[in-house]
Amino acid sequence: VPMKDLNVGDMVLTSNNKYEPVYTFGHYSSTGKADYLQFLPSGLELSADHLLYVESKGFITASQVQIGDALSDGKVADIRHVTRTGMYAPFTPSGKIVVNRMLSSCYVSLQSHTEVLKIGSISLPITHHFLAHAFTLPLRLWFGYIQTNNPGKEGVSSWAEVSVKAFHWIFQQAMPLQWLVMIPIVSLLFCFAILDHFPILSIIIVVS
Repeated sequence: VPMKDLNVGDMVLTSNNKYEPVYTFGHYSSTGKADYLQFLPSGLELSADHLLYVESKGFITASQVQIGDALSDGKVADIRHVTRTGMYAPFTPSGKIVVNRMLSSCYVSLQSHTEVLKIGSISLPITHHFLAHAFTLPLRLWFGYIQTNNPGKEGVSSWAEVSVKAFHWIFQQAMPLQWLVMIPIVSLLFCFAILDHFPILSIIIVVS
C-alpha cells in the first residue's frame, strides 16, 4: 500500500512479523514537495534526518547510511537524491514501521546527521529514536485511551511541530543553557520510558 493511501487505524508491519495500527501522522501532506534519499535496490525513500535501522548500527539517520551498509532486508547498493511530491510520517505504538521490506523508525533525528543526542561536542549514549518514542508517550496514551477517533489532518501535527521547534531552539543556545534545559527533559523522558515499559502504570495514571 503506498504511503499516500494509508489511513489512521490501518494495520502495518512493524517488526518481527508484528502488525500494529497507525494511530496518527506526524506529517501528512499530499501536495508538499521534499528531497529524499533513495536506497537501492529496495527503492526506500526517506528524508535525510529520518531514522533507519542498519545492522550493527541501530537506528541512524538516512544521511549517515553508506553504500554497503546492511539494512533489514539486504545491503545498500546505491544511494540517490530524489525530489517527490508528498510527505508522510505514520506513527505506530512501537515507533517502528517496515517500508519496502526495510525496518524504519517512525521518527526523525532532532539533530542533523547524528543518531544520538549531542550537546556541544559531547555525544551522549541516548538515541534520538529513544527520545522521540518516549516523547510520544502522552500522544499514544491520548489516542489509545481517550480520543479513539483520529482522522489525521493535512500538514504537520501540532505535537510534532511544537516539539521539533522547541528542541531546535534549545540546540541553538549556548552549551551551558543546553545542559540546564536538557537534563530535566531527558530525566522526564526516562520516566516516560519506564511508564511505557509497564503499561499498567500508564493506564492507572490516565484513569486517575
